[in-house]
Amino acid sequence: MKLFWKIFLSVFVSSFLTFAVFFYVVLDRQTADAEKHIIEKNSITGSLVSDEIEKNYLESKWPFESLRKISEREDFLFWWIVDEDGVIYMADNASFMGTKAYDYFPSLESAETGEKVSLDAGQNYGIFVRSLQMGTRKWSFWLGFSTTEISRMARDIIFAGILIFFSAVAGLAIMFYFLISYFTRPLYELGEGTKAVASGNLNYKMAVRSGDEIGELASTFNQMTLGLKHAQKQVRMHAEELEQKVAERTRELGTKVKELTDTKTAVLNMMEDMEEANKELIGTKEELQKSMKEVKEMDVKKDQFISIAAHELKTPLTSIHGFSQLLQNRKVANNFNNRNKYLKIMDHETKRLAKLVNDILDLSRMDLGTMKFTFEEVDVDDVMKNVLNEMSVLAKERGLRLKSDIGKGLPKISTDRERLTQILINLISNAVKYTERGGIDVSAFRDGQHLHFVVKDTGIGMAKKYHGKLFERFYQIDSSYTRKAGGTGLGLSLCKEFVNALGGEIWFKSRFSKGSEFHFTLPIQAPRHAKAEALKT
Repeated sequence: MKLFWKIFLSVFVSSFLTFAVFFYVVLDRQTADAEKHIIEKNSITGSLVSDEIEKNYLESKWPFESLRKISEREDFLFWWIVDEDGVIYMADNASFMGTKAYDYFPSLESAETGEKVSLDAGQNYGIFVRSLQMGTRKWSFWLGFSTTEISRMARDIIFAGILIFFSAVAGLAIMFYFLISYFTRPLYELGEGTKAVASGNLNYKMAVRSGDEIGELASTFNQMTLGLKHAQKQVRMHAEELEQKVAERTRELGTKVKELTDTKTAVLNMMEDMEEANKELIGTKEELQKSMKEVKEMDVKKDQFISIAAHELKTPLTSIHGFSQLLQNRKVANNFNNRNKYLKIMDHETKRLAKLVNDILDLSRMDLGTMKFTFEEVDVDDVMKNVLNEMSVLAKERGLRLKSDIGKGLPKISTDRERLTQILINLISNAVKYTERGGIDVSAFRDGQHLHFVVKDTGIGMAKKYHGKLFERFYQIDSSYTRKAGGTGLGLSLCKEFVNALGGEIWFKSRFSKGSEFHFTLPIQAPRHAKAEALKT
């Protein structure tokens, strides 16, 4: 499709849609105004007659003349005077007298008293009802009127709107045609000039008709053709010089070949001496390959760490940023429920971000040997209660049971209270994350000179092929559920590092879709080497 028609269709369709929306809004407003006018006109008539009925009631007579005039008008369908029981007391048609008005219009029975207007667009009628003050009994005046005038006015408005709309569209189409033709003609001429230059005619020159961007483009095109002519002349001159240089280089090359032949003999002699050096290089190469392999493995772990850390950092930061932007909106900030909901989400994401940073820092300290451990007498029962109180909120949110079973009379142990708490929280949060139904059981009991801790869940479990790598850093089982649960793969690695540093052991049992059990032990009395390492750090 040519550029002219692309521009024409784009502008025409945009204008067409804009006019269509504008005329639709105008027609809808005009139709609504027509309906409002009819309702107001009939309401005024009904109110005047109702006032006259009330006034004449005080003078003990009925306004039969006004009621007769209403009956003779074609736009009014009927009039009724209805008592408080809904019985038609007086009507323009005697056959309605004595019957109940609400049998004909049941929807009006539940309407409030006073003055009201009801329309039925499908049946082309409307009803005006007004309460009357006549004696001690309650009365009402009903006036039925036709709404065909609304339909007629709507048809006239729509017909006039469509006529104006298509006239405007036709005028726009003609105007756009000539305007776009005027603006695209220089582009067409530029295309013809480009074809001429491409075929080798560098003497082609475009006419510059204006000082706008199109005129500048034509002037630039003319300058380009002059530059091409000059460049073509330079190329021919360089080609001649190049031929001369090639001939000279060919003669020099013959001399160099003879010299290289003599050099080849000397090189062969040197190769024999280099054979032994080559054997040494092969050995060095093997060592380098081994080192490269280790470097690549470290690089893979680095990339994995960067990828996971970037994703895990970006997710809470994006959430915090998004909800902070929402809270800057006064309407959102003034809504108590939304504000609390968004602040809770921001608080959760902040804690999640802080945990990720702390995990990375802890692993870094373990690698550098700068992690500090503070050994003290720790009451396991107290630690377990604090951990379960903290994790019960997370378990309840997932609809899971969290139960503990702590052996009676457990002795206090010499260990690091903060690291023990961190190990238990990591194992329990991991169990909650990968458990959809059921619950988590946490227990502790004495096993000789150690305390034995168990965190058991009814979660998704793990196939046996994944068991060997579970405590590796950044390792995550590749499945749809683990991807949905998220995480960095650092929690279990930290647990192993801490347990080993505290002088204990950690292991697990797991069956796919049957749940998992994580066990770890800590000595009742901290080993001397652990205390010594703690003092060093």
